[in-house]
Amino acid sequence: RDNDPKWGAALSGTITRIDIEIPHNSATNANQGDLWFTGSFTDIDYIEFVPFVEVVDIIPPVLSAVTAGPVTAGEDISATSNEDAVVYMVPSGTAKVQADIIASSVSNATVVADAVATLSTTGIDAGNYIVFAIDVAGNISDPSAAIEVTVIDAVPGSVALRFGIYPNPAFDIITLHGMSVYKAYITDITGKTVINTNKLDGNSINISDLRPGVYFVKAASSGGETQVARFIKK
Repeated sequence: RDNDPKWGAALSGTITRIDIEIPHNSATNANQGDLWFTGSFTDIDYIEFVPFVEVVDIIPPVLSAVTAGPVTAGEDISATSNEDAVVYMVPSGTAKVQADIIASSVSNATVVADAVATLSTTGIDAGNYIVFAIDVAGNISDPSAAIEVTVIDAVPGSVALRFGIYPNPAFDIITLHGMSVYKAYITDITGKTVINTNKLDGNSINISDLRPGVYFVKAASSGGETQVARFIKK
């Protein structure tokens, strides 16, 4: 076997059968080594050559349920792989090459099959991004559709920021940014008010008692300005 010395030991005693496995690559349909004998054998019934099939995973993972853009930097992007994989978010146009994907990654998450990968967009530049999944064998999924990520920029001539919520999705606390909030209302998708408060700690609201789902925040400043934003409670 590949001229490996450990296969060169002499056989002795009464030998009636020899089974030999030759590694075989299922991807290339080729044997992975050579086999030869020296010396002579007598009184052997038969020698059976048994191909040993080396199973090679060549099937790429498949992505699904990828967040559609646009999203605002600070909001999470989610995606699901049908295999155990690392899910990467990279700038649109990144080649479908493992080294390029890893080098260009702005966010990644390791997940088991059919679990949701959560990719953070906090601190990334505005632009279009795509998502890949790479499984444990190094197979690469097709890229997702492009996801536009926008960044909250300062309004020209003002220190005010566009109104928004972070983190989003959120589990227990959300923080409103872009205005000094005097009071805030949170409604569910039916329009029912579930939180009504004018006691905000640093523009933050505790949402831990809300059920998972989609909600809307209507915030008002002391000057009467109002803004509305959507968030997801996990």
